[in-house]
Amino acid sequence: MESLRDAAGAERDRVARSVIVKIVNALSASSEMGGPAVSAALLGHADHYTNELFKVFYWYAYVQHALETASPDERDAEDEGAERVVLGRTTAGVVVVNKVNDYVLRPRFFERWTLYDFLRQTDVRRLTEKEAFLPCPSEDSEESSGEEVTSDSGSSSRARSTGGVPCAHRFLRRHPQRDSHGVFLRSAEDKYVLNFVGRGLPRADKGDRETYCHTMLVFFGPTGWRVGKDLLGKAPNWSDSFQSTQFCEEHLHVMKNMNVLYECRDARDDYSA
Repeated sequence: MESLRDAAGAERDRVARSVIVKIVNALSASSEMGGPAVSAALLGHADHYTNELFKVFYWYAYVQHALETASPDERDAEDEGAERVVLGRTTAGVVVVNKVNDYVLRPRFFERWTLYDFLRQTDVRRLTEKEAFLPCPSEDSEESSGEEVTSDSGSSSRARSTGGVPCAHRFLRRHPQRDSHGVFLRSAEDKYVLNFVGRGLPRADKGDRETYCHTMLVFFGPTGWRVGKDLLGKAPNWSDSFQSTQFCEEHLHVMKNMNVLYECRDARDDYSA
């Protein structure tokens, strides 16, 4: 009798193992994933390893804001009435949470930082009770001009800490989360890699030249910006403003790399033809 139970148990184990193998094979075939990846997922292991940290960047909202604040007449017609907002709760009540405000109303410490560098090297998060009372020594009030600090010098002068508690930079007074959230500076070795999400990035070699120049100025304007007029200046159009702007070598390299995907697709299409 006992031998029959052992045989039945062995049969159940064999059937269960067979079912798992079939499931793994079915998942591999349907999702075009390799067996090792499926097995790692079933075992709860990480599905990828990387030495970089990535940050999702919904870039078009910043471009649209700069366009609207440069000239009200330049508002994109297809975006009329399509603005979406996220609501958050603070000690002052319910406020509108807008990531664009994090840059437009950034602390004076980051006055001359480009949007690209600001997003790569900062974290915005809620302050703890101690951090809320530890503004950075270099932080000035909104009414004062503040010390102009570039991203290069900012990376070497880390946000100071007191008693081992990181020091948060405070947003300008008009920011709805000024009293609850702060901007923390990351080290130069821990910069994020931005993942551009949303619309396809404009091309340098095709399409509307004005759109491309405007977008690149929003990302890499060397003196930073709070409204679109800061980027456009006295230039009659975005192309002239782009041509007269002196970008750093790193940013020029990034601009060039942004077009690589399109160039690869063009080469593929030419080969297929």
